[in-house]
This record gives sequence, structure tokens and C-alpha cells, in this order.
Amino acid sequence: MTEIWNLSTLCRCCHSDGCFKKLNLPYQSENNVEIYESMLQEALGIKVFQTTIEQASYMICDDCIKRLRDAVQFRLQVLACEQKFKEYCTNEQFQVKTEVESNGADICDIDGDEDMQRGDDDSQKDDEQMHSVPVKEEKRINETAYEDDSSFDEALPSTSSSSNDIHPTILDGSFFEIIPNQSQTSSVVALCKKCSPNRVEIKGNRKCTSNFKTHLKRKHGSDTVLEYEAYVKSKRCKITGSFLSECEESVSNKRPGMRDESVELSPQSQTSNLALYTQSDFDRDFVKYFISSMVSLSSVDDPYFRQLLQRSNPTLQIMSRRFLGMNITRSFIQGQNWIKQELAETTHVFMTVDVWSGSQMSFIGVIAHWLDRQTLKRTSRALACESFKRTESHNTVYKMLCEITEAFRLRHSKQVHTYVLRNESNLVKAFKSFGIHPSNISRELTWLSCAESSSHTEELDSDTTEINKTSIVDYLEQHLTHKLKCATHILNECAIDASEVLEDQDTELSKIHYQTLEKCNILWKASSRLPSGQTIRYILGHVLPRPNSIKWNSIYEALKEIYNMKDKYTLINKALNLKNDISETEFLYINEYLTCTQPIADALDILQGENATYYGILFPTILSLKKKLVRLLGQGDTFMYCKELVKAYLVSVESKFKDYLTISSERAENAALAAITHPKYKQLKWTSLVEQSQFLRIKNLLIKEISRNIPTENSKEIPLSRSKEDEYFESDSSSDSERITNEPISKAELIVSHYFAEESKDLSLLDNHVMIKKMFLKYNSPLPSSASVQQMFSNKTINCININDHSEMFQRRLVLKMNLID
Repeated sequence: MTEIWNLSTLCRCCHSDGCFKKLNLPYQSENNVEIYESMLQEALGIKVFQTTIEQASYMICDDCIKRLRDAVQFRLQVLACEQKFKEYCTNEQFQVKTEVESNGADICDIDGDEDMQRGDDDSQKDDEQMHSVPVKEEKRINETAYEDDSSFDEALPSTSSSSNDIHPTILDGSFFEIIPNQSQTSSVVALCKKCSPNRVEIKGNRKCTSNFKTHLKRKHGSDTVLEYEAYVKSKRCKITGSFLSECEESVSNKRPGMRDESVELSPQSQTSNLALYTQSDFDRDFVKYFISSMVSLSSVDDPYFRQLLQRSNPTLQIMSRRFLGMNITRSFIQGQNWIKQELAETTHVFMTVDVWSGSQMSFIGVIAHWLDRQTLKRTSRALACESFKRTESHNTVYKMLCEITEAFRLRHSKQVHTYVLRNESNLVKAFKSFGIHPSNISRELTWLSCAESSSHTEELDSDTTEINKTSIVDYLEQHLTHKLKCATHILNECAIDASEVLEDQDTELSKIHYQTLEKCNILWKASSRLPSGQTIRYILGHVLPRPNSIKWNSIYEALKEIYNMKDKYTLINKALNLKNDISETEFLYINEYLTCTQPIADALDILQGENATYYGILFPTILSLKKKLVRLLGQGDTFMYCKELVKAYLVSVESKFKDYLTISSERAENAALAAITHPKYKQLKWTSLVEQSQFLRIKNLLIKEISRNIPTENSKEIPLSRSKEDEYFESDSSSDSERITNEPISKAELIVSHYFAEESKDLSLLDNHVMIKKMFLKYNSPLPSSASVQQMFSNKTINCININDHSEMFQRRLVLKMNLID
């Protein structure tokens, strides 16, 4: 009988009919990417025939896939077991015991100590085991329970070729040292090292160690015995290939008088553990390593790198450079699709756009941030990293940004707020004007500096590069909608503007400032040099910090450290032989400067801190900052130099944050709503810093926002009914706040009233207030500062080896690194 086959729908492994998976295409399983054609070749040595017929099947069914996976795992298990068996044979990890006749020389010589002649348990065990001489080592790897002395005292051959010239580990010189002229073939006299400087000699037998162990136990205590056991185990671990740390840990956990009952893995158990680390697990970790480290993909071809991995586990196959690139590309595509799914379920998104300029190429990086609707925790994902030439027009860069947001469907379907970040060059210029020498500024490893140092091209003017980059940023800020300004950037501008009062050469403040900073520069310069820096570190106990180019408050921290070391400054001055030392008057100025600058420095620390993950922290911080500066200005008579500096700080803050202080702009209203929708910040005392009318206005804004989101049928006003008793007990006061009226209350007003009546500060409170939670997600999605997201082009992310790599692969790896999750 002839059967007609449908060649286009057959499983090539069992001839089942159906729609199956292709043999030559990669598929994502739970742990890794599978190509079944390669798995058949690798596990079974079968190469599936490919016909020239176009419609012929080249597929495999799900049942065969499961059996194929089992075959792959079984192959790995067998290979691992075979490899371990070879190691056991090579290291002779087995035991052969032979019985020998006992003779008089085998009897242990006990010294004159009466206690030792009592015959404790150790001595009896030693006498019983004398007739069994271990020829080969039998103990399993990592064995911890040693029942007899012959197991404990592993015999090591001496320099003599005589078979009788063998002594136990206890006599190798660490605990007892053999006295040659008093020792014979069978008996031995050894000097106790623990009794030093006293000379105590113990007599015993080379094949019996009870005398020496008894001496350690009775004269030096159980701790010394445990120390000896750990030493023996460490010697054994070196022979069996086990890790010394495991042996020390097993002994350290053991207490005197307690038997070590820890269960150690046998060679078979270790083999099964090796088999659990499958090829797919290895491939996944291998790809993650190259993503996280950002090392060149060519490292995979390094012979020593491959040799290291192959010797660690010979059963694992190392992928080629080409296949590694394919896996990275596949991971990038899967990651992009996953981010799109996450964003599709998100209502409010906040983006940061980071622009960095290099010597020849520039980069734009985009990161999206949002709050999880259930946990309210912040999630950040890098969307893209695109390169462009420095000669490209600003409109081209803007179009690139639009294409990125369109690719993730963000422009029209989401309410997107955006920060455009700037690098630290403006702060560097401000530091110079402040009086800090450029060489004393601790600079982050920027893209520009790395590119110029690693290439052999002519150096470009950094100012020209910054002008190009700044103009791009300005252009983006003009054309982006829903843009926000970084609060820390504004605070930095406040500090820079206020510092202009220091540049007036005719004031006493300017003279004392630059005079003091010149001497501080000497200290910072000395701390950056090797000999003097080590001296300062030795005296202080830590490194002397210097101003950092990306944080204005780093000046505050650096000067604060100098003031705190005032008591040790004389010692440092003498050790370094400094010519111009800081006087008491100059220390007084530093103290005044720190007092005046502390409110701004503290505000920057709060907004740049790890806890500043919600936009609601911004509004209370600004109000508190103004209050602290006003209080300092009222204490101006106590300042000898810095009264004008405090006034300049206050004027600058009131000018830069005027709309926040008066709640006269949309961004200020959003910041206020973010604060009162956060349970923690609505309970803070900042509400007392605003006028009652302004606070009522903020509450009314919240009520209006909630009213817009409540369905029409649920937002009807609820009238207040009054009885005759209510009218009788009504207060005679004419105050609006105390008079009860018949005005109806809307549902939105009730929601807000119930929310403000809650005293809890925990975010879990929002689970009981659904509408408030929606407002929280809307207004707290932005970040108060961009400091926590300036990571894409930081020195921790970019390796100088890759600094001139503008390829698409490099950009994909950079995005994957930002999104890498264990």
C-alpha cells in the first residue's frame, strides 16, 4: 500500500503532521535561545537533510523538542561525569588498605606525664589503628568528620628516600618541630612550637600522634586543637582540589565538645551540580558579561580567555564572536519590545534627554521614567542612544528625538515631560571664577576628554565643542512641549549668580575670599600628589576631598573638610612644610561661608539624594530654603564678612524660583499638587510657610483635577441637611470658617477632605484613596532633579577602549547595559 505524504507539514523527527517550529530559526525558551538544527547536531550528531524542494518541511514538533532537550541535558551530564571521573583517576582519589604485621616499633612511647598514661579515648583509637597503614588517600572531597588519628595526620614524605622516613602533618614544623639528633627510625622527639619561648619536648611515634595531640589538648586547650584540625583540613583541601575557605568555615562553625555534623558534597553530588549549570545558562551569563563590562567583542577570540572558560567546565561550548553579536542584537530587539509593552500600560511618562559632544561625533541618549501603578515604585529604562556628526543641523537632532519617541508611541498617546541635560562645563567656568584652580577640580571622565586622549587626531577647542552642544540643547528646549527645568540646575545657577559678589575687588569680602581660596588650592594640590597626598591621608585618616565638576555643593563639602581638620592643620603644615598657612581669620571666613551656604548645599543634597524619587519633594524644599535664608539674613549682624553673600543668595533664589514661591505658573502648580498628593509631604510643616489663601488654592486645584476624572453621574453635589438642634448649637461667631452653611459639597471635596484627615505618611495610604492615587501618579512621575539619571555617558558606563566606537552595536550595548537586570 502506498501512502501519500504531505511534505510541507511534516515533523522531520517523527513525521507527525501539523504546523510546527522551524529547525533553522532561533526560538526563545524559558532560559535561552534555541536553534533545534544545532541541538540535533550537537547532542546526537545528526545533520538534518535539506532538500531542494521549496515547499518541503524543515520543522520539528513540540514532543520532539522536549525529547531533544532531554538528550542535550543527558549529554551534558555524561560529559561532566566523565570529566570528573578522569580527574579522580588522575588525582588518585581512592583508597587501598593493606594489612601489615605489627611489631614492637609500632607501640607508642608515652612520656613521663602520669595523665598521659591513663589511656584516654584518643590513645585507644590510635593503638587500634596502628595495624592499618594507609597507602592511598581515600577520604572524599571536603570530608569534615575525622574519626581517627590516621585520618587526621596525613603522612608527607621527607627529603629522605627511605620509606620509613615519613612523619605526620602535626610534625611538619607548624605545631611540633622534630629534633633530628634525638629521633630514631620509629620513635621521634619533637619541640612544641606553642610552648615557645619555653622549651618543651614531647616523645612519640612517627605513626601515632596521640601524644602530641594530647599535649595540645591538655596544655593549650581545645581552641588550639581546632586550629590544628583546620590546618590539617587545609592541607587536605590542597590535595583534593577543594577550596580552603570552605574548610576554614566548617571548622570555625564548630564549637569545642561538639561533633561536626555538617554534610559535605560527594564527588557524585558535585558532578550533578555541575550538570545543573546548562549550556543555556552559560550562554545567557556570557552575553550578560559582555553587555555589563562593555569590553570589546574581540575578547571572545582571545586564546587565554577561551582557555580559562574551557578549563573551568570543559563540557560548555563558547560561542563565536559572530554568534555573540547575534545574541546581543536579539536581546536588544526583545528588550525594545518589552519596553514598548511596559509603556503601553503606563499613563504618565517622564523622559530625560542627555546630549554629549565628542571630538568628531556627538550622542543623544533618551531615558524614560514612570511609576508603577501598583507598587508606586519608579522604573527607568533607556530607550535609545543615537550618534550624529557635530556638523549636523539642530533640526536633524530634533527629528532624531521625535523618531525615538514615535517608535515607542509616546508623542501623542502619553503626557510626556522632558528634561534636557547639560554637562558640567558651565560649573567648571564658575569654579574658576570662584577662585579654584582648574587642576584642583575633580572632573568626571567625560566623553570629550576620553575621545581626545585616546585618539591621535588634533586637539579641538573644548569651548567650541561646548558652544555647539549648548546650542543644540537650547534648540531642543525651545521646540519640546511639556519641558521641565532641572531644580538642581536652577539651584546651581542661584549659587553662581550669588557668587558674583565675591568678584568685586573693592570689598573686604572679596579680598578675604580669594586670599583664603589661594591657600586652600595649595592644600588641594598637595593632596593630589603622591608623597604629600599620602601624608595628608595618614594624618586625617582619609583622602582630602576636592571640588567636583558636576556638583556645586562639592565646594561646600571640600571647604567643610578643611575647616573640620583645623585642629590637625598645624601638623599637616609642618609635615608638608607649607609656606602660606591658613590663619585664624581665614578659618573664621570659611566658617561664615559654610554657615551661609549650608541651606543651598542641603537643598542640593536633598534633591540629588536617593530618596528624591518623587516630584513632591521639590515644593517643600524650595519653601524651606527661602525660610532658612531669611532667617540667616536676620542674623546678619553676627557675620563679619558674608552678610552680602546671604543677601545675594536670597535675591537669587527669590528670582529663580519666583513662580514656585507665588504659585504663578503651571509648573509651580504641578509641583504643589505633587506635594499634597504625597502622604508624607502633605504632613510636613511646609504648609505653614504659604499663606492660607494659597494653600486653599492648592486644595481647590486638586478638587478640580479630581472632578475632571470622576464620571458625571458620580460627581453630583451632596447637600448638607440641618436640623433645629444644629441651628440652636450654632456658634454666634461670624467667621466663615466656623459658620455652617447650606452649601452643597461635591464628591471631589469629600474625597480631598477624607484624604487630609488621614495621619499616615506611608504610600500604602493611597490604596484607600483611588482618585488621590491617580493624581499622585500624574504629578509625581517627574524627577525633581536630573542628577540621578546622568548615567548613560558617565565614566562608570563607558570604557575608554570603546570611546571612538560609534557603531550601531556599541549603541545597542550601551542601551542594554542601562537596562540590565539580574
